[in-house]
Amino acid sequence: MEHQLTAEPAQGEESKSKAQVVANVLEHNSKNNQFLQNVGLQAKRRPRVSGRDAAAQQEAEQMANADLRPIISNQSK
Repeated sequence: MEHQLTAEPAQGEESKSKAQVVANVLEHNSKNNQFLQNVGLQAKRRPRVSGRDAAAQQEAEQMANADLRPIISNQSK
């Protein structure tokens, strides 16, 4: 959280307020997020993934990783 507060904003962006940083951290680390509602911010709802969808997504990622491994090994030589 401290890192996000002290980080330089990208060119053309405003720095984040303390409330925005806390909201961002809580959004990723908390399942039941009452703090955001209390300070007037809404958490972004992440869609739930069923077991089949998660397994299919993981399999697709593994296949993509397998395709990239030879490229990475050639670059590191």
